Amino acid sequence: MSFKVTVIGAGSVGFTKTLISDLLKVPEFADCEFALTDINPHNLDMVHQIIAKIVAVNNLPAKVTATTDRRAAITGARYIMSCVRVGGLEAFASDISVPLKYGVDQCVGDTLCAGGILYGQRNIPVILEFCKDIKEVAEPGAVFLNYANPMAMNTGRPMPMAAYRPLACATVCSMARIRSPECSAWPIASSTMSARASTTKLGISIFAPRAARSRKTN
Repeated sequence: MSFKVTVIGAGSVGFTKTLISDLLKVPEFADCEFALTDINPHNLDMVHQIIAKIVAVNNLPAKVTATTDRRAAITGARYIMSCVRVGGLEAFASDISVPLKYGVDQCVGDTLCAGGILYGQRNIPVILEFCKDIKEVAEPGAVFLNYANPMAMNTGRPMPMAAYRPLACATVCSMARIRSPECSAWPIASSTMSARASTTKLGISIFAPRAARSRKTN
């Protein structure tokens, strides 16, 4: 049965190509629609061409669309993935340089510490906009998958808010080693993400009310 997967921030060429390439290896995703959206038309067009080529060369029935209209891309989607870097590399440079000015030398600065906090403050308002669109126009019961740093902040803060509490959400990281068994209830998590986890150690942590959280380390 065909369904729609939306990638927000699809102009992140490496992330988008890897994500969709992995999904296309799973039979359940072979004929779905991949809706790509980004605020950068040039990068979006480039990724659209790459993914369309992958689909064509492998003779897959999947459909690939691209639009700068985020709400249109989310409309009717069952899974919505976010790969955004709010503020781009220019803002990321400030996340490093401003703390460094005051003696805080960070290894990366996009997950924790001062840089991660600055990054999270930019991301959270934007992610709340994503959540609003998902609640209003996505398929009922749609799942939001965050694949961007700061991983914990991006979902840990927006999801407890009353307006978005029913929204199913998971945060995904290619380097994480923590997973939640609760993800097994989701087809995209059990068939796709877990399949990739067996070879690349992809970690999935699901947001859930504090009392319901159950995590273990591999």
